Amino acid sequence: IGNQQGWTLYQEIRFYIHGDAGVESQQARAVARFGPDTVNYYEYSIPLKSGWQSVIIPMERLSGLKEQPHPDTAMVVDRVTGAATGEIYAVRGNPSFTKVNRVSFGVAFDSTGPGNSFGEAWFDELRLSAVRKDRGVASNVTVQSNFADVLALNGSYNLQDKDYFRVGLGDNQGTGFDHIATGLSSTLNLDRFMPTSGVQMPMRFSVQHSSDVPKFRTGSDVILDPSRQDIERRESNSQSFDLSYNRSSPSKGLARYTINALNGRMSYNRDGSINPQSADSAWAFTSNVSYSVPIGGSGVRVGPVRVNPIPRTLLLAADWVSTRRVSYSRAFTDSGTIDQDIRSDVKQRLLTLRVDTSMEPLSGIRMTYRLNSQRDMLLHQNDFFGGFNRGTEIRHDQNVGLNYRPRWLTLLNPEIDLRGTYSEDAGPTVRLLASDPRNLKRIQNSGSAHTNITIPLSRFAGRRGPAGRDSSDSFSPFAPFRFFFSKMQDVSATFDMSRSAVLDRVAGNPGLAFQSGFTEVFDTEVTRYSNSTFQTSRRYSARANTSFRPIERLTFDIHGDYLLQFSDQVGGALRTSQVAWPDVNARWTDVQRLLGLNQTLSSMTINSWFTRKTQDTGRPDREP
Repeated sequence: IGNQQGWTLYQEIRFYIHGDAGVESQQARAVARFGPDTVNYYEYSIPLKSGWQSVIIPMERLSGLKEQPHPDTAMVVDRVTGAATGEIYAVRGNPSFTKVNRVSFGVAFDSTGPGNSFGEAWFDELRLSAVRKDRGVASNVTVQSNFADVLALNGSYNLQDKDYFRVGLGDNQGTGFDHIATGLSSTLNLDRFMPTSGVQMPMRFSVQHSSDVPKFRTGSDVILDPSRQDIERRESNSQSFDLSYNRSSPSKGLARYTINALNGRMSYNRDGSINPQSADSAWAFTSNVSYSVPIGGSGVRVGPVRVNPIPRTLLLAADWVSTRRVSYSRAFTDSGTIDQDIRSDVKQRLLTLRVDTSMEPLSGIRMTYRLNSQRDMLLHQNDFFGGFNRGTEIRHDQNVGLNYRPRWLTLLNPEIDLRGTYSEDAGPTVRLLASDPRNLKRIQNSGSAHTNITIPLSRFAGRRGPAGRDSSDSFSPFAPFRFFFSKMQDVSATFDMSRSAVLDRVAGNPGLAFQSGFTEVFDTEVTRYSNSTFQTSRRYSARANTSFRPIERLTFDIHGDYLLQFSDQVGGALRTSQVAWPDVNARWTDVQRLLGLNQTLSSMTINSWFTRKTQDTGRPDREP
């Protein structure tokens, strides 16, 4: 037949058989088989008669044989239903009329018949008939309501039976499922009961349910019996609830440091699904609260410098996550029930504490600090007093930053930016062996420095003699330099340095220097376990660019780049250096004016680019 075809839209299989004259004496039977392959098929046979005879096979009579329990390799034979006409119905394995890939016809002889039988049997006009004229029904109801700006309610109901399909979408049969879906959601703005407080406190909840009951048994063409609907049903359910709080009114007095500085949110979600193969359920409760307050102050001026040791902002936050996921496997039994076995049961209790602050201790200097600590509360550890579970830290991240812009050197407009990071990962993925201690972790740090300056060549070109002095007839030895600098733009230069280090499968404190992010040296207190690795990398780069415009419409863009990189990974050490100099791009615009082609060309530009790059890669100890 080719591709697998579904025959469930029909109720009967019909064809004609023709036998030779006198074939009845040979006790021959015409046999027809339908199925996906040679080991899973339906079989129908009828005594072969002289002349043409019409055959009608009720498909439900064949598929109903699978109701009788039997091994996949055995055949179930029904000789009783068609005993009056000699018809025999049989099934082998687990065929289905939802996928028929093979049809075969043949002739068989009873063991009591005469030997050396010969003759012809013709099979003609194989067809499907008795089209199912099932009526499909679908309905949808949606309700939306708003009660001023206090309460909003939304509800929905959707029903679609197994035989419903949309005309014009290419489908010729229904989905095969009785589908029902309901939903209800609501938002209640509690802050509307206290309109002058400036508080925002929305509360939301949602409930969703859907169920699908199949028309046929799972993986079969047997119409589902009502007694088995609960077993074959597919369901999904979800519920959610969340509440948040924040206050946005002007900060004044004590409220600035109390209710205005607080923000909070909590949510609860529950999901569940069930089908003939599995049953899963999960719930999650999350909450977070933060306290953010501007402390600031203008500081104290000491001569030309302003000193302010007090942080400008302070953020304290705590996040709580509690989840559980349970999964069961389901399997049909011979008695028609389902056995359930638990596959997984995963619990999680995580507490995350955060600190974020910034300060400007001196004029032009800005510092930032951020700390995140995540603790697994299922790994119990009592506090110093022995009565409170403080959990086990499984993640530690800290970031330090410093930005400096010297105000006394505005001529070069310099900026210096330093960043250092440090992190620890003590999660279960770090422990590979049963003998690994609980405090085994992976530590890493990184540091970067960025500096950029601007050399104002245009200022050198713009300087003149003392005010009131006539220099029109005098010659200055600096005049050629002023003319040259007047044709150049300011030089912008950038210098970058970055480094990182990763130390795997260790225990202990690496020390404050390593935690700063600017060194790969760690304390001797650190204990390295088996299969521990240490990887480092460093990168230095410099870049400068400017433009030179000797005449109008002719511009030279001049660039220079330098890169030096070291890496020491598991595969060995590597050094890479790269220089790009000179890197010049020349542009000459409006060339059509010079050539006198204004009437012919609206624009003409000549571009020319030249660069010279050198690169060297190899071991750090070899000659370049």
